[in-house]
Amino acid sequence: MTMCTVRPLSQPRFEALLYRRSPWVEFIFDAKEWWSNTDESLIAVLGLDLIDRDYSWVALGRDETGVFRGVDVNTSLADLDTARANLHQRLFELSAGQA
Repeated sequence: MTMCTVRPLSQPRFEALLYRRSPWVEFIFDAKEWWSNTDESLIAVLGLDLIDRDYSWVALGRDETGVFRGVDVNTSLADLDTARANLHQRLFELSAGQA
Protein backbone atom coordinates (compact mmCIF):
# COMPACT_ATOMS: atom_id res chain seq x y z
CA MET A 1 0.00 0.00 0.00
CA THR A 2 1.26 3.48 -0.85
CA MET A 3 1.77 5.88 2.02
CA CYS A 4 -0.64 8.82 1.87
CA THR A 5 0.74 12.31 1.94
CA VAL A 6 -1.58 15.23 2.49
CA ARG A 7 -0.41 18.19 0.48
CA PRO A 8 -1.70 21.67 -0.24
CA LEU A 9 -3.39 22.47 -3.53
CA SER A 10 -3.54 25.87 -5.12
CA GLN A 11 -6.99 27.34 -5.49
CA PRO A 12 -6.75 27.27 -9.32
CA ARG A 13 -5.80 23.56 -9.26
CA PHE A 14 -8.68 22.76 -6.90
CA GLU A 15 -11.11 24.63 -9.13
CA ALA A 16 -9.80 22.84 -12.22
CA LEU A 17 -10.43 19.48 -10.57
CA LEU A 18 -13.81 20.50 -9.18
CA TYR A 19 -15.33 22.09 -12.24
CA ARG A 20 -18.92 21.52 -11.08
CA ARG A 21 -19.96 23.54 -8.06
CA SER A 22 -23.01 25.36 -6.78
CA PRO A 23 -22.56 29.10 -7.15
CA TRP A 24 -24.30 29.86 -3.82
CA VAL A 25 -21.44 28.28 -1.84
CA GLU A 26 -19.46 31.54 -1.98
CA PHE A 27 -22.21 33.31 -0.01
CA ILE A 28 -22.00 30.99 3.00
CA PHE A 29 -18.42 29.65 2.94
CA ASP A 30 -15.11 31.52 2.76
CA ALA A 31 -12.56 28.98 1.49
CA LYS A 32 -9.18 29.36 3.19
CA GLU A 33 -7.18 26.25 2.19
CA TRP A 34 -7.30 23.49 -0.42
CA TRP A 35 -5.76 20.03 0.10
CA SER A 36 -5.35 16.66 -1.61
CA ASN A 37 -3.91 13.25 -1.01
CA THR A 38 -0.86 12.06 -2.94
CA ASP A 39 -2.58 11.05 -6.17
CA GLU A 40 -5.39 13.65 -6.04
CA SER A 41 -8.01 10.93 -5.77
CA LEU A 42 -9.27 12.91 -2.77
CA ILE A 43 -9.41 16.68 -2.60
CA ALA A 44 -10.70 18.92 0.16
CA VAL A 45 -11.52 22.51 0.98
CA LEU A 46 -11.36 24.06 4.43
CA GLY A 47 -12.93 27.36 5.32
CA LEU A 48 -14.96 29.66 7.47
CA ASP A 49 -18.74 29.26 7.71
CA LEU A 50 -19.93 32.83 7.19
CA ILE A 51 -23.20 32.25 9.03
CA ASP A 52 -21.97 30.46 12.17
CA ARG A 53 -18.44 31.98 12.14
CA ASP A 54 -16.77 28.63 12.76
CA TYR A 55 -14.67 26.37 10.55
CA SER A 56 -15.61 23.38 8.44
CA TRP A 57 -14.22 21.21 5.68
CA VAL A 58 -15.49 19.03 2.86
CA ALA A 59 -13.59 16.06 1.43
CA LEU A 60 -14.43 14.97 -2.11
CA GLY A 61 -13.71 11.79 -4.06
CA ARG A 62 -14.49 10.75 -7.60
CA ASP A 63 -17.76 8.99 -8.37
CA GLU A 64 -18.18 6.27 -11.00
CA THR A 65 -18.21 8.90 -13.76
CA GLY A 66 -15.03 10.60 -12.52
CA VAL A 67 -16.76 13.67 -11.09
CA PHE A 68 -15.76 14.80 -7.59
CA ARG A 69 -18.55 14.43 -5.04
CA GLY A 70 -18.63 14.97 -1.29
CA VAL A 71 -17.50 11.92 0.70
CA ASP A 72 -17.18 13.48 4.15
CA VAL A 73 -17.74 16.77 5.95
CA ASN A 74 -17.08 18.18 9.38
CA THR A 75 -18.51 21.40 10.77
CA SER A 76 -18.51 23.59 13.86
CA LEU A 77 -14.75 23.43 14.39
CA ALA A 78 -13.50 26.20 16.67
CA ASP A 79 -10.43 27.38 14.77
CA LEU A 80 -8.41 26.93 11.62
CA ASP A 81 -5.67 24.81 13.23
CA THR A 82 -8.18 22.36 14.73
CA ALA A 83 -10.04 22.12 11.42
CA ARG A 84 -6.80 21.51 9.51
CA ALA A 85 -5.63 18.75 11.87
CA ASN A 86 -9.04 17.09 11.73
CA LEU A 87 -9.13 17.27 7.93
CA HIS A 88 -5.63 15.85 7.52
CA GLN A 89 -6.45 12.91 9.80
CA ARG A 90 -9.61 12.19 7.83
CA LEU A 91 -7.78 12.33 4.49
CA PHE A 92 -5.24 9.80 5.85
CA GLU A 93 -8.10 7.51 6.94
CA LEU A 94 -10.01 7.81 3.67
CA SER A 95 -6.83 7.21 1.64
CA ALA A 96 -6.07 4.10 3.65
CA GLY A 97 -9.57 2.75 3.06
CA GLN A 98 -10.65 3.22 6.66
CA ALA A 99 -13.73 5.20 5.70
